[in-house]
Amino acid sequence: MDADDRLLQECKSQIEKKIGWENSESWTNHDFQTLSDKIQEETGVNLSIATLKRIWGKVRYDSKPTITTLNTLAKFLGLESWREFKQQQGSTVTHASREETVKDPIVPVAPRPMRGKLIRSGLIGTALCSAIVLFVLYGFKGGDSAEPKSYKFSSKKVVSEGVPNSVIFDYDASQAESDSIYIQQSWDARLRTLVSKDKHQHTSIYYTPGFFQAKLVVDNEIVREHNLMITSKGWMALVKQEGPVPVYFKDDDFRKGEMLSLSAETLRAKNIPFQPELPVVSFYNVKDFGDIHTDNFIFEARVRNDYQEGSGACQFSQILLLTEGNVIVIPLSVKGCVSDIGLYFNAKGVDGKTADLSAFGCDLSQWVTVKTEVKNQKGQIYINGNLAYESPWNSSEKIVGMIFRFQGAGSIDHVRLATADDEHVFEDSF
Repeated sequence: MDADDRLLQECKSQIEKKIGWENSESWTNHDFQTLSDKIQEETGVNLSIATLKRIWGKVRYDSKPTITTLNTLAKFLGLESWREFKQQQGSTVTHASREETVKDPIVPVAPRPMRGKLIRSGLIGTALCSAIVLFVLYGFKGGDSAEPKSYKFSSKKVVSEGVPNSVIFDYDASQAESDSIYIQQSWDARLRTLVSKDKHQHTSIYYTPGFFQAKLVVDNEIVREHNLMITSKGWMALVKQEGPVPVYFKDDDFRKGEMLSLSAETLRAKNIPFQPELPVVSFYNVKDFGDIHTDNFIFEARVRNDYQEGSGACQFSQILLLTEGNVIVIPLSVKGCVSDIGLYFNAKGVDGKTADLSAFGCDLSQWVTVKTEVKNQKGQIYINGNLAYESPWNSSEKIVGMIFRFQGAGSIDHVRLATADDEHVFEDSF
């Protein structure tokens, strides 16, 4: 192993420590999608899961990573560039023994839902990563924070609805004794940008809708914070690719009669590749749905996965309900693939590797009816009229969005969200 390989190995090791996951030998397709989302959130650069799997040795690839890729990995570790990473390591990695490196054997990885998104454009697999990737989608509320009157922090969207959307943060931290002033986009402390205490504005671009909680941080203390919702301006469809900007689709591309649908043919017409990784089609609707909270609601939808070729045999799909503080993730797949799905319900993750989620396995080539209902402190999920999961319920957060995700291609032909007594109703048959 040459010096460059040892440096890359050390970089991967530091990334694994940063995200706190188990050894990368057990990572799935979903985990790489989650990592891709995390890297983009922190650096603004989208490294595809194909690129990350090549770097981690899951896919055989003889070429070295590009300098753009290396710079992005270094930035994810909080450095300016790959050159700075090399300088920081000095001779430590160069002289590392073979035994000190982590093996990355080339093994087949079953395609599995992302992180996300919450995330952001993949499909959730393990329950833990379900939570992580969806935290990236929008910020969970933090604990108590000091709010000295000397600090000011607010934001305004450049456009009232839709994405891309630039957000202008106005702040005043001039009274701070330290130069350690950060604007943090969400709950995740790693998503911070250092700003000058002598200046008063910072801007960010949001490429996907969601619910965020922005924070002004001084010396690692949150001194101001506020909610920030980026709405979708009705239904929108997108596919994530390399780079920060997704491929957005016009209404005519996905509004097909009385359903929303993006076919493989439509994706190919946009030059979206299906190899080495399948694209993930995402439909968003983030808005004010009225006074609908998670302790008293009914959600119903009919969905279908329209791609079953090659590595799309599992037809992984997912429905996410976004709230002002949490998320509900309902996974779907063909019956034979339920081991690789993950549920997130009532702030609790359930992993198909360690729990029986077979009720979420179904024939997704046909229309599948999904219903979620919470009332009288009990939450239930039904698949095609059959109870798939239930648990006690103890939270109440306003529902502010829904996301439908399909590996390969997918369709929706009806959505209904309402309070249990039908006092507030959102219904769409397109």
